[in-house]
Amino acid sequence: MNSLSDCLSFVKVILFADDIKLYLRVNSPSDCQLLQSDLDTFSGWVSRFNLTLNIDKCHIMSFSRSTSSLHHSYFLNGNLLNCVFLIKDLGIYLTPTLSFDHHINTIIGRALKILGFIKRITANFTSSSCLRILYFSLVRSILEYGVVI
Repeated sequence: MNSLSDCLSFVKVILFADDIKLYLRVNSPSDCQLLQSDLDTFSGWVSRFNLTLNIDKCHIMSFSRSTSSLHHSYFLNGNLLNCVFLIKDLGIYLTPTLSFDHHINTIIGRALKILGFIKRITANFTSSSCLRILYFSLVRSILEYGVVI
């Protein structure tokens, strides 16, 4: 895996376990061609090491503050990569505008479901310390995951 960044000329690489992210700041059509060039190089690297890609999990997402960002079709192994507008990465939902509204609403919904479950199964509990432990381990942990982001 460490040799991957050596063979790519233009994009930057983020590696985490079996997950690879390639990224490049794209300001012009020529930048799109540079990104496609490194995608082709990446495809060759994968083949050289007899690795397989799950193309269904390979996506393109453009992050921009502009309402009219540059759109380009990218290919990997001859397959058109889907452009997505919402992706979950390490438990954090990302959008092209980096708005965390969807992420926050999803997390709040999950936490409220767990809280409702705790309230239903502990209706006859009298120990406040037990309720506190359940809350901190099941609800608060959901709310605090990725809070630094």
